[in-house]
Amino acid sequence: MKPKPLIPDAYGPKLSPPTATFSIMLRSTPRSARLAWLLVAERLTDWGVPRRTDCFNIAVLIVAELAGNAVRHCADAGWDFSVQVTMHPAPSDAATSTLRIESPTPVPTDHCGATPRRPPDCESGRGLSLVEALTPHWGCVARDAGTKSVWAEATL
Repeated sequence: MKPKPLIPDAYGPKLSPPTATFSIMLRSTPRSARLAWLLVAERLTDWGVPRRTDCFNIAVLIVAELAGNAVRHCADAGWDFSVQVTMHPAPSDAATSTLRIESPTPVPTDHCGATPRRPPDCESGRGLSLVEALTPHWGCVARDAGTKSVWAEATL
């Protein structure tokens, strides 16, 4: 996996202003991680993204991974987490819109950067590898001294 540098405002290519937004703050519980992807799935349907398509499934998988990671890293400290989804229309020279999925968490920013390599028999630690494989852009940036944000973009 390519290391992702911790660079403020390292948000990939410039996107056009969003045409639709959704944000929710949840408690750090496994039930909340499931609720996050269910709510985002409903919102995507409301926005006209067809279910059972690659773009819909990839978007929901990204939400599940980012929310699951947020729960894993925030629950012990009792922190809440959020999921933010924005839809950006295609620029005039492109045929596809972009969906940006972001999960800001109050985790120290020194947790940003390259994801550690896991042994093959490890039961966890492969989710961001999936995100990287399925999305054109993703990363982790510091929002301030005590908050990081993991984000990914999916093509619609």
